[in-house]
Amino acid sequence: MVTYRQLTAADTDALREAAAAWRAVAARTTTTADDLSSLLTRMPWSGPAASNAAARLSRVRGALEAAAPALERIDQSLTDHADGVVAAQRAVLTATGDAGYGRVTVHADGSVGLDRSGERPDAGDLVMARRIADQIRGALGDAERYDSRTEARLRDAAPAARSRSGGWAGPLAVPPRGAPPAQVARWWRSLTAEQRSRLVRESPEIGRLDGVPADARDQANRLSLAREHRRLLDALARDPRDPATRRRLAAVETLLARLNGDGRPRAWLLDLDPTGDGRAVVALGDPDRAANVLTFVPGAGAALNSIGTSLSRTQRLADAAGARDPSTSVVLWLGYDAPDNAIVAAYPGYARQAESDLHRFQEGLRVTHDGARSHNVVLGHSYGSVVLGYTARDRGLDLDDAIVVGSPGIGVDEARDLHAPPGHVWAGLARHDAIKAAVRPTDLFTPHLDPLLRPLLGAPAGDLWYGPNPADPDFGARIFSTDPGRAADPIGTHDGYFDPGSRSLTAISEIAVGDYGDVR
Repeated sequence: MVTYRQLTAADTDALREAAAAWRAVAARTTTTADDLSSLLTRMPWSGPAASNAAARLSRVRGALEAAAPALERIDQSLTDHADGVVAAQRAVLTATGDAGYGRVTVHADGSVGLDRSGERPDAGDLVMARRIADQIRGALGDAERYDSRTEARLRDAAPAARSRSGGWAGPLAVPPRGAPPAQVARWWRSLTAEQRSRLVRESPEIGRLDGVPADARDQANRLSLAREHRRLLDALARDPRDPATRRRLAAVETLLARLNGDGRPRAWLLDLDPTGDGRAVVALGDPDRAANVLTFVPGAGAALNSIGTSLSRTQRLADAAGARDPSTSVVLWLGYDAPDNAIVAAYPGYARQAESDLHRFQEGLRVTHDGARSHNVVLGHSYGSVVLGYTARDRGLDLDDAIVVGSPGIGVDEARDLHAPPGHVWAGLARHDAIKAAVRPTDLFTPHLDPLLRPLLGAPAGDLWYGPNPADPDFGARIFSTDPGRAADPIGTHDGYFDPGSRSLTAISEIAVGDYGDVR
């Protein structure tokens, strides 16, 4: 049983440092396995000795590939354990802080009593003492559950290393991408721990399946990313001047740096598709165990090659929301082919093609979540708000709040058309946002103010390219304040909703954790 002294003295920084060390070992293990793969394709000699060496190297490579997911699971388990201990410590701190408001004493062993040294305690003090004692018992119970869960996860980290029996001899059928998340989740639960471990190593497509838990997706996708990194390095070695390879390699290394730590809390790679413009879904914080999950859908120009910008914005969201509630996961959902620029963003096909993927991803978050139902929010910026609107309108989104900022319209006439809980659609639009000029060509010739002047003059925006302005009071959304931006820089204003300390970032972080009373 976890004691009060053990909980309050627990060093969560040491846990996080240990997790980061295991993460580094996992990264080095994967890199070494890839190096061996590259060496095996370019053996410098032939003959029996070469064949024998290749066989030995293949066995070493196989062992390294088998070890990497287990090492990453240790990292995941320790990170999750640290998060859980912090939550329990916070609950204890809140309870002991409340004791100061009455004649209640919390002793060094966590027991609670009434202070009878002075004024006689009253009935209210007795009620407070009981409540504080219940809070402390609850926190200790949570800590005990975290201990048990972490012990089980560490015990199952490498089932294939302990046993070669009970698995399957040949390939195992994997549900197709696009299968309903509930069906995928049932399939995953039916597998043994060894089968899951082998799938992570041998079937990278499971990393793209909504309904597979975040930890397994992360493990599989990290292996896929490492292989893509090696492929790009080999391609660059063959043609050092290829600009496309150099750009993609820089993007992949940016993503790798963030996943491997980069001095920040752990990230989960929930999807990866390096083909074409590329797709990636990155969660800052484990969405399967967070109390709040904010999914951020970026707009035009978002792509794998420019993922650094999207990750920076996601990190600011995570920092702001996490400061209000540490049990918050913020997900960068670059899970669609975004328009390359503002010109092609006039085409709704990108949003229509994204509908099924965003709908399914939100469903997947629900079916893999561990514990009480989380507070789920979807945030769309710029064209990302169009994706949000089309998906909610045509497919539905399992969310508690919907937020749009810098929106050119979202394809519906009223907030209620998004089918979100009443009063839980939010919108913000800066006074000098360039998006105010995003109107249909026919609207350029209306007798009203030239829409192209709206961003410069800070004039209100009515109808926009994809319908009514969601930040117009008549639309029916709850409007939160934003910084006005600069008339001389309407494009910078459009990109400034995630600037540190901005009103919009503050409002979004409040909504993300359900702090509605402070949103203004």
